[in-house]
Amino acid sequence: QLRKERMSFYWADLHNHNDVGYGKGTLDRSYLLAENTLDIYAFTPHGFWPDPPASDPKLAQYHVEQFDRISAAFTRVIEMANARYRPGRFVTFIAYEWHSEAWGDYVVLFPGDTGELFRARNLDELKSFARRAGALLIPHHVAYRHPWRGLDWPGLDADLSPVAEVFSEHGNSLERDALHPMILHSMGGVTRSQTVLEQLRRGRHVGFTAGTDDHFGYPACYGEGLTAVAAAGLTREAVFAALKARHTAVVTGDRIEIDVRCGEAVMGDVAPAGSPRRFDIAVHPLAPLDYVQVLRNGEVASIWPGPVSSAAAGPGRAIVPIDWGWGRMGHSELTDWTIEVEVADISIERVLPCFCGGPAIDRVNTATIKSPVCAAIRSFTSRQNSRPISGVILILNAGPAARVRLKVSARAEDGQGDCTIDVALADLYRDDAWAKPLARFSSPRLRIGQAHRADAIAFRTEWRDPAPAAPATYIIKAQQKNGQCAWTSPILFK
Repeated sequence: QLRKERMSFYWADLHNHNDVGYGKGTLDRSYLLAENTLDIYAFTPHGFWPDPPASDPKLAQYHVEQFDRISAAFTRVIEMANARYRPGRFVTFIAYEWHSEAWGDYVVLFPGDTGELFRARNLDELKSFARRAGALLIPHHVAYRHPWRGLDWPGLDADLSPVAEVFSEHGNSLERDALHPMILHSMGGVTRSQTVLEQLRRGRHVGFTAGTDDHFGYPACYGEGLTAVAAAGLTREAVFAALKARHTAVVTGDRIEIDVRCGEAVMGDVAPAGSPRRFDIAVHPLAPLDYVQVLRNGEVASIWPGPVSSAAAGPGRAIVPIDWGWGRMGHSELTDWTIEVEVADISIERVLPCFCGGPAIDRVNTATIKSPVCAAIRSFTSRQNSRPISGVILILNAGPAARVRLKVSARAEDGQGDCTIDVALADLYRDDAWAKPLARFSSPRLRIGQAHRADAIAFRTEWRDPAPAAPATYIIKAQQKNGQCAWTSPILFK
């Protein structure tokens, strides 16, 4: 079915932490956030580190103590994952993280309702355990220098690790030179030989995942990576099978959808070397595209500029971003937001979250469609978060007289303010609309961003490889003008 129609993506965060571990935020809060923003969630407590640096005994002792605490809590982790699993609506997985200086870090992802936090002393033990348990081993932040917690690529088992995490809050492990360098942690940055593209150039075939690796108990934190899973249904069995088949794409933030197929092959598949190399490519972005690329064996084989978006108004499917936050520079102030979205001559199809978390671990962001013409948003923003703003993207079915109205209340530490924006969609096609709820100079602000017709910024093409060779991998990359990117898992011809 995936090969005949446009793929249906389910959005997943398969790598996320909270205070059941050495992160922050409660397990209950993590699930509350995940259920409001995701289709698939794997909470991944820190499980074991067999080879911490001998030169740092305090670090080693700290982790021993934490792992004992996490082991004691793992029964509750399993119970929570099973209790929150709702086939057809929300898929949860039991999982944990295994660290290593020598072999790299892995997420151990179990297929069903059982799991064990196994303290493997080396990679061979971990592989043997995963085979017995039927689990996947998903390596992450692979592009760090080896053995500085970068992946031991020669030790990767393709059957146990059909996918690798290529983007997270660590940054981009796919490419050496990228907009999102690996600069937020202490292990150094990207090493070219360790990048996934370099491994593809060397003949390896691995699919992609992205997960936040967020340590504030905030799954789907915007800008820290998400996985799009093309599965036959929203069940553990179907999603696990899709991960094993590499039927995945990854995004940095915006939920860009890419549909690529070559004959019967879709992203992640293996096709016979002699198969025709004619690719059908469709990109459904959430902002104007900068470019779309085909990467063959990690190198650019073709590139197209994004469509020139028309500002013409009219009925049809519209994409409208809303952002709020900003506020005081260099300040820990929190702003709590209540936003009511009302529309006229429009129906609300989807509200896509672009929420950011951080140290304020007692707060949540939620978005709820209350009716076809009304949505409610509860949010918090802070300069201490990963970004000083949060947002949503409205997908609207608009008529000729469409209007968007926001009723906004914002509470900061020195008071509360209200504001309203009421704007015609025709005006949003030409410019942004702004408001601020407080009178002071550094007031938090809110913007309804410039709207775009979905059909005007969508991209579709056919491409035939003029120089097919075998083996060869093909990735589609799309980058929006706002810097947000998406990549498909590679199709391999051999």
